[in-house]
Amino acid sequence: MTTPRRIETPRRGGGIPRLSSSAAGIATTVLVVIVALVLVSVTMSAQLLPGSIWGDRRVTLMAAEKEKNVRHAMKQLQEVLEQQASVIEHLRVAQHLARGERRGMAFQRELEQALHDTSGINLAAGAEAGAAVGAVAGVAAATGAAVATTGAAAAAAAAAATDEVTGAATGAPSPGEDSISSASRLVPLTATDATTALDPTRIAVVVIAYDRPSYLERALQKLLKIHPGGGAFTIYVSQDGKNADVSRAISNAGVRQLIHPRRTLSLQNAPEYLRKNPGYAYLSVHYGWALRQMFADAARYEGVIVLEEDLEVSDDFFGYFAAAAPLLYQDGSLLAVSGFNDHGQAKYSSDAHALRRTDFFPGLGWLLTRRLWGELAHKWPEAHGFWDDWLREPAQRQGRACIVPELSRTRTFGAMGTSHSQFYNQYLTKIALAKEGLPDWRGADLSHLLRDAYEASFAQQLAAATRVGLEEALKTRKKGEARRDLRVGYGSASQLQMVCSRLEIMMDLKAGVPRQAYHGVISLRVHGNRLLIAPDYKVDQDVTMSRLGDWKPLSRSRVLM
Repeated sequence: MTTPRRIETPRRGGGIPRLSSSAAGIATTVLVVIVALVLVSVTMSAQLLPGSIWGDRRVTLMAAEKEKNVRHAMKQLQEVLEQQASVIEHLRVAQHLARGERRGMAFQRELEQALHDTSGINLAAGAEAGAAVGAVAGVAAATGAAVATTGAAAAAAAAAATDEVTGAATGAPSPGEDSISSASRLVPLTATDATTALDPTRIAVVVIAYDRPSYLERALQKLLKIHPGGGAFTIYVSQDGKNADVSRAISNAGVRQLIHPRRTLSLQNAPEYLRKNPGYAYLSVHYGWALRQMFADAARYEGVIVLEEDLEVSDDFFGYFAAAAPLLYQDGSLLAVSGFNDHGQAKYSSDAHALRRTDFFPGLGWLLTRRLWGELAHKWPEAHGFWDDWLREPAQRQGRACIVPELSRTRTFGAMGTSHSQFYNQYLTKIALAKEGLPDWRGADLSHLLRDAYEASFAQQLAAATRVGLEEALKTRKKGEARRDLRVGYGSASQLQMVCSRLEIMMDLKAGVPRQAYHGVISLRVHGNRLLIAPDYKVDQDVTMSRLGDWKPLSRSRVLM
């Protein structure tokens, strides 16, 4: 039997010894056992007194049964004490690891600046270690839950300690944090460190290909023509299954090849639209596989630009991505950098220098970081398909924005493909590729795109813009007339779609976010004027929801006239 801890009387001038809550619980349990033993001793002694009621045979039998029960209870209590000790030890180990992880993450941040120029930066190491600590804490919590049925004190200790460990190790957001909390908790890097981390030699390009060798040849020809060389932007082609013509195109181009072991997917239980269009499921599976290959070596690439075999790029494509990439590690409110503008028709885009933030993920030539892939890899949609729409959902977007150019740096020429030419003739063929007046991106200062600076400038532009009707905004600017910022309002998502229809731009919403919109505002350039199509109510990202709630829908005549 375990003896209780002796508590010494505090000496003069000395500290007062303190028991941990777990030790106090054990001591209390042992005292209960001692009381039970005293009662048993009294009972056994009473049996020896002749002539008393305790000498009655029935009482003797009852006492024996009581003694048996007490011994059984003692055995159970001993097991509980051993389990409690095991749980406490698990929790101490987990807490020790969590404290070490916090120190390790701080130490890692101090080392990053010193190691940037001599070694690869593995910014995912902290997250992986945090996941390991979370796993240890999970084991401890599970053990605590098992003991909880026999020891309430152990369960309470397990809950408290596990909360401390998992909260500290994984950086779980506390109640009240905003929608970008989980993204912002990543430590932003300085401009210098971010540029080093996402140097062009640490960014790869992967072209997703299937069975269109002529398209692939055209795409690779342009990429190689403008490639900067010198170890920057290593080009890979990820081929979905074996195809001799596709392999020949890759070999002739002299780029690196990945071959995805394509397999037949079982889609019997998939939604009807996916069964009718299985290409989206196969594409999503291939995307996930290719990204895993690209990020498999933690020391090799910190970013990957994803293209498809039917995309043409601008002459300054690599310069643009080299300049914009560091923003992703300077600003936790950014999701990705894209080279595509969904509303980039020639009549609505003309400034090759202009870059914007948008809440809409465009795809079609985009850069993601190792940090982002660390978030997405474990929950990639795989055969569920439609990976791009999945990435646009709030659970993945987490309130973050993308950087896009006014004039697209990518354009699709794929008349035939998985999407069966959806939007191709109506919208995509009219996208203008940046060709003239291209900037020299070397040393470009893009700090105005960081959230705080951009929000302030954006709010000023919106407030200063002249309110006009849509038809007036579309009028040709008179000769000698100064360029202006114009604002056309809308009072609901349906009214916005009416405006988009009149402008002949894509009008669909993805998770409530209009294409190319920022806080619900779509920016176009019409006859040299900047046209802001803006909600007349407060919008975070989803135009179907108002953060302020109270707004009055505008009439159709006010919007269109």
